[in-house]
Amino acid sequence: MSDVHNSKYCTTYLKKHKRSNKLILFVCFKEDVVLDNLNEVLNIIKYYNNIIKNNDKVSSIIDARGVIRCTKNVAFSTSESLLQYKGLYKSKLDKIAIILEQPLLKLLLDSVTMVHPFVVPSKIVNSNNSAIDFVINKTD
Repeated sequence: MSDVHNSKYCTTYLKKHKRSNKLILFVCFKEDVVLDNLNEVLNIIKYYNNIIKNNDKVSSIIDARGVIRCTKNVAFSTSESLLQYKGLYKSKLDKIAIILEQPLLKLLLDSVTMVHPFVVPSKIVNSNNSAIDFVINKTD
């Protein structure tokens, strides 16, 4: 469906879910990632946004289980940079599921989303199945 984009931190690709026929944009972080390079993260976001821009309704699953740490600067700067894409996300992004296990990262994400809330239905989950169920279910 789409090419695979590999970065220092993750692999990003678009795939059509067989049963629901929904497009799902996957961002799968590698093991033991420390998100400390803002430019690298912004390049991932640029690629992510291009896929969303070039497709109709897309859902997204971000598998961040491999992330062991994220600097506050990267977290808040990334959140700030995402603000410019609110219109794109509202019109083209259906749902986001984030697979996250690290309690400190959940706390950091909660802090960031208190300042800049998600603009589409979003859910933090613990497993692949929960993420898929959320993004393909029409009622969540």
